[in-house]
Amino acid sequence: MAANKRLNELTTAAALAAGDLTLIGQGTNAFKVALSALKTFVFPTNAEIETGYNAQVGIVSQGDAEAGIAAVAERWTPQRVQQAVEAVGITATGSTTARSLAARFAEVFNVKDYGAVGDGTTDDATAIQAAIDAADTAGGGFILFGPDIYAVGTTIDLSGKDHIRLVGVSSGGQNNMANGSTRLLWIGSTSTSNIVVKIDHTAKTIRPTIQGIEINCDEKAGIGLRAYSVESGIFDDIAVSGYTNIGFDVGVNATEDGANHNCRWSGIFADQVNTSATAPIAMQLDGSTASIANTNFNSFQSLTLNHRTGLGIILKNCDNNFFWNVRCEGSGDALEFQAGASGSKEARGNVFGGFTSDGDIIARAGTASSNKNFVFYDSENPTPTPTVESGAVLSTLMYHGRLRLEGPNAELLLLGDTFAQTTWEDKSGTTGARAAKIRISDDVLLFQSLSDALAFRATIFEIDLVNDEFNFKQDVNAGGNHIADVRGILSTKSFTVAGAPNANTAPAGSIIFVSDETGGATLAVGDGTNWRRVSDRAIIA
Repeated sequence: MAANKRLNELTTAAALAAGDLTLIGQGTNAFKVALSALKTFVFPTNAEIETGYNAQVGIVSQGDAEAGIAAVAERWTPQRVQQAVEAVGITATGSTTARSLAARFAEVFNVKDYGAVGDGTTDDATAIQAAIDAADTAGGGFILFGPDIYAVGTTIDLSGKDHIRLVGVSSGGQNNMANGSTRLLWIGSTSTSNIVVKIDHTAKTIRPTIQGIEINCDEKAGIGLRAYSVESGIFDDIAVSGYTNIGFDVGVNATEDGANHNCRWSGIFADQVNTSATAPIAMQLDGSTASIANTNFNSFQSLTLNHRTGLGIILKNCDNNFFWNVRCEGSGDALEFQAGASGSKEARGNVFGGFTSDGDIIARAGTASSNKNFVFYDSENPTPTPTVESGAVLSTLMYHGRLRLEGPNAELLLLGDTFAQTTWEDKSGTTGARAAKIRISDDVLLFQSLSDALAFRATIFEIDLVNDEFNFKQDVNAGGNHIADVRGILSTKSFTVAGAPNANTAPAGSIIFVSDETGGATLAVGDGTNWRRVSDRAIIA
């Protein structure tokens, strides 16, 4: 049985060596069997020749055997092997369907298949762009990079190319600038307007991915990565170093379809490197001066921005972006909320959770002031106390539990358990719902009740923060009078006759306690001119 099996192997191999590929079209498994035999075929040994197997396949001498081996080597060329493999296909381990290698390789686009070298010197930009363009023609795909340094002298452009995924080899962690990772090294001209990698199209670019790549501007290119008008993009484990303008430039084109939103950024690292550059920015979120395009509803997680003497994060013309676990290192401003150009959208509704920095947090004033942003920061790390310029609003919360709201319109809104809005946009609640707010106006702390539509109804209580005075009142705008209704013991401050406040400046009806009045300690009521004893209205003496 073993001899017959060996004979079949030799016979099959001889047929293949002769180039007999006609078996492919016979509709049988003969060619698959032949190829399988070829994979394990071992050329005949001297022992096999001596025992007679050689006679069964027409080999009569050692010389004939050697000639047969030479014939196999000559006729079964790499091209024939490729044809055979393509005809049969490969079945992956655990799968059931064989597919050709061409079909498998069509799913990924390795930049080296398009001529990239990855030696850190040869300009690989054209080869990388060719791989990207081929994937775009195929409707999207993975662009694979090895753990090499790819020098690029022109911008790598993903603009308008949907479902393109640049995948490199990361050294692990959010700082992938170590040896053994994928690196794009700029070797082009020196200019702050040069961009190493860009996504910038008049309409949205859908679902691009960049993962596991370091972008080294080498202090020549101004911008590492520009991501404009991107929808549902994924940017993971990316580092930008040596930028002279902006490390990560996130924004929009001024078209209605150009909004930048629903993107996920994680494991982001930036290093300014050159401290002599003029205030470069590690990351900037911007929109358009036209209100129809904005950067919004994006998430940013695990950011380490070594902005050194430059700026950390700048936000303007953007809203409802969420940042979590952000560390800014450097002497320049760490975080700025800005207004942008006249007529544009201010930075608003952006939330930072877990923010630490060496530099300042600033809410800038402007034509359209930065508004309604929130920062949850670590003051013990230490992060400086935020600065809020005139006209701006910023809400902050420190790790040890202090809630801080700043700005001319800063207020704390309290909704009772019966309050129910009909829609998000409609601020009205159920009739009679309980709602109130606490705010500061002209150095007076106000406790105000609100209508079921959250409109101002009445001021219930106010404290003068300059003169340390307070009033219980029902605001005259609500048709009521100043009142004082204390359920319990009311204690007033005690004065001597000589030390009593000036009755001329105290509102009529004010009450004080006089401890050394001639007739004995007594309550006194101010009439706008004098303090009078409650008992007989005599002026205190």
